[in-house]
Amino acid sequence: KANIAYKFELMPTREQKRIFAQAAGWRRFVWNKAIELQNGAFLKYTELAGRLVLWKKEDDMLWLLEAPSQALQQCLMDASAAIQAFKAKKKGFPKFQARGDGDSFRIPYSASSPDGLGRGQRSNPHPEGRLRAIQKVASDSRQDQADDGFRRMGALV
Repeated sequence: KANIAYKFELMPTREQKRIFAQAAGWRRFVWNKAIELQNGAFLKYTELAGRLVLWKKEDDMLWLLEAPSQALQQCLMDASAAIQAFKAKKKGFPKFQARGDGDSFRIPYSASSPDGLGRGQRSNPHPEGRLRAIQKVASDSRQDQADDGFRRMGALV
């Protein structure tokens, strides 16, 4: 098996920067809520996902309905993995996150795009944004797959 890595530089518009910051804020909020619940009896991903459904129904958290559910679920998976690593004594207890502490969010490849297209289909909801490939590293045996993934990523933005 070969390791394949891509390095990209996003050059978003002002509106896209706002959307990214908002998505990072949603993720940070859900992460901190998930970590806050881990007092003594550690919750697994399925229990955290059930809590997420309840949070979205609370009057003071209705804004969570705007967030892509896949990004929030991915955050809960990350929190659950961090708790499991702590329980296995591989890492320390997960820390709360503040604005600016590596703000990020992830949406799994298998998720649908905002315009309703499925996995592997072209989607370009913000055509004015730019994506510049900086580097691609792959071994010869997997070069074709790397090229295909590289093209797919470029087609999305």
